[in-house]
Amino acid sequence: MASFPEVIPDYNFTEITVYNTVKTNMWGAETRHSKWGPRKGFTLTFNHATTGEMNYIRDFFIARKGDYEKFDWTHPLTSVVYSVRFSRPNISVKEVGVDSFNIETEFIEVL
Repeated sequence: MASFPEVIPDYNFTEITVYNTVKTNMWGAETRHSKWGPRKGFTLTFNHATTGEMNYIRDFFIARKGDYEKFDWTHPLTSVVYSVRFSRPNISVKEVGVDSFNIETEFIEVL
């Protein structure tokens, strides 16, 4: 299995915990059923990545076919390896200067 590139050791990330609950309303009564959870979710923000780093991350995203294929990601603080996939079918790349890009993407843990 592929691993997310370790091209930028310094980046910001947000960690969330996700549940998927199915809610059904019928004749004024609500029922809830848990489909799965908990899962970890991560938002990664790379600020001022170089052109090479941006291409490396974008090529990795393209090789995974967006949110199709899972891969390993190592949590930068705990060193725990998570099996994840991109949680959106797109990746945000914003050019902020010469050879400088801000990149944002989201992962969701694969159970």
